[in-house]
Amino acid sequence: MQNTLGLRYNNLRKFTINLLVVYLMCTVFERRPELNFLSSIGIYAFLGMGMLYICFKNSIVGFANIQIRVRGLLGILVIVSLLTVPESIESVAIGFAWRFLTSIVIAFVISNIIYTEKDVQKVMFGFCAAGAFLSLNFYITYSSEILTLAQKVESFERMGREYGNINEVAQRCMFAFIISSYYAFFNKNIQRKWKYLSIANGALCFSVIMFTGSRRALIVAVVSIVVMILETLKNSNAKNRLSIGLKAIILFAIIMFVVMNVPMFANIKDRILGFFETFRGNITLGSGGDLNRIRYIIDGFKYFTDNLLLGGGVCYSYYLFGTYTHNNYIEMLVNFGIVGFVIYYAGYLSNLIKIVKLKHFRFDEFKTIFFVLMISIMLVDVGVVSYYERYMCIILSLISSYFTNKVYAADENVTLTEESIDENIGDK
Repeated sequence: MQNTLGLRYNNLRKFTINLLVVYLMCTVFERRPELNFLSSIGIYAFLGMGMLYICFKNSIVGFANIQIRVRGLLGILVIVSLLTVPESIESVAIGFAWRFLTSIVIAFVISNIIYTEKDVQKVMFGFCAAGAFLSLNFYITYSSEILTLAQKVESFERMGREYGNINEVAQRCMFAFIISSYYAFFNKNIQRKWKYLSIANGALCFSVIMFTGSRRALIVAVVSIVVMILETLKNSNAKNRLSIGLKAIILFAIIMFVVMNVPMFANIKDRILGFFETFRGNITLGSGGDLNRIRYIIDGFKYFTDNLLLGGGVCYSYYLFGTYTHNNYIEMLVNFGIVGFVIYYAGYLSNLIKIVKLKHFRFDEFKTIFFVLMISIMLVDVGVVSYYERYMCIILSLISSYFTNKVYAADENVTLTEESIDENIGDK
């Protein structure tokens, strides 16, 4: 009877993971007013089912997971700062606070449902599926514009505004592209059919990045691939290095050819070149956005020095600039000071240290992709405010849960029951 109950609870856990994958796909509707209720249904169905499963667990992963500790402590700062928030930005601050506090619950649920490598792999494929779903939806929405662009290149305008934030569309496709590239070219344990699907999905997501014209997503994607290649080469024997090197050359040749030679994507090439020209002091017509971001960083650091310890509070940057600073590092310093900055990025540092230490355990297929994802998130933070973003929280919590629940040490041949899952928890 106890084994039967354990199996039922484990099936409930697996169902919750499936709901997480569904929610990742529903995020495509998050900023579309007419369809954002689907995203809300997705997140609350996942959290509701997750909390139901946790109620039946014999033991609960609490502050053992670094993401729960980090977000819990930062959540205290967020709540306290709401008490003194200026009236002019009160509604904006409450919205930001709600999204961040929701991320604490997300981290808590993920920490209590991820216990095996199959769980991790399912969520990783969930990011790929979300990228594919977003990309297909993107092509349906912009089919006529894409056909027009193919015939008249000079008519290019950045696509993705119907989804609320163009760079956010590109960013989610970027993560799907990175993970798909890993499974397509750098993971030797995956079945051939999944490799082919990963190649197709990577190409699909990459094309959407190009259509959005997002320089940040393209640059981070390329840098992430470079890091992935170097990390894979470091962990490979001499026999495999030639094969990996050839794959890397082919992948880069394709990317560079598309970026530099396909007329349809000439706009993103010009935007990247214009970005570097701005830093060289050559101001062009498209330099306005870059100059504003530079100003936010410089002015933001100045305002941070006025409130070194705890910052000005949640959304203080909105009070100063009328918008966020477009840089998560500066945003954390301006809003939460040194204390908030150290608390939040302690989660990043903890993940990186544990990833590096994986070399002390058996060969681990997630070491490379986890390391690459952490590097990509740190690069993304240079150009976006991410501390309250649920998508980022899921990635960070997934990596943290992998170590907290000792997934890397689990025996895949053991049939999981509720009791064996509880035994797999690192710190109760």
